[in-house]
Amino acid sequence: MNFKYPLCFAFLAFFHFMSPAHAVLWNRIVASYDQNIVTLWDVEKEIQVERMKQGVASAEKISKDHYQSMIKKIIVENLVVREAESFKLGELGPREVENEYLKFKKRFPDENRFKAFLKKYLWSEADLKQVLARPLRVERFIRGKITSVYLYIAEDEVQDYQRRHAGLSVHEIRNRIQKQRVDAHLKEWLEGLKGRHKIRMVWE
Repeated sequence: MNFKYPLCFAFLAFFHFMSPAHAVLWNRIVASYDQNIVTLWDVEKEIQVERMKQGVASAEKISKDHYQSMIKKIIVENLVVREAESFKLGELGPREVENEYLKFKKRFPDENRFKAFLKKYLWSEADLKQVLARPLRVERFIRGKITSVYLYIAEDEVQDYQRRHAGLSVHEIRNRIQKQRVDAHLKEWLEGLKGRHKIRMVWE
């Protein structure tokens, strides 16, 4: 959950209703992109969602590298979603979003444990659904816009690759070259996307 700057200060006024630990996490800004901020609490919440999805104990200590990795993930995914929305690509239907939510909910042994998780990390149903659906939309958008780009592979390029990698079929070689180019194209596109936005990592 990322707040616009004006909204942030309104939420900070409610710190005294929160536990000291939550208040510290909520109050610490770790990054910003354009007019949005990311707090340590935003990152903590999303890490705990990822841990539940992966079956990792929530009490396990979170390393600084893990925090930084999640900060970058949150920013990049939100920028890609914004791009997807501008092109009206990769949209998810209500049923798909609900399925992601129910799939996550089933990871808990019972309803009470699920509700306790929501309460502990201050997740509303709407915000949790948005976060759960976000990677799926990112993947769909990238697959539709980036990996669908036609990539011409010349015959002499295939032959040169075959000389350097004996034993591979022409089909395998074409697939490898195509994957390398798609990966390079995706990396270049993501760097361009980040370059079009004002991103600042506050906590290094």
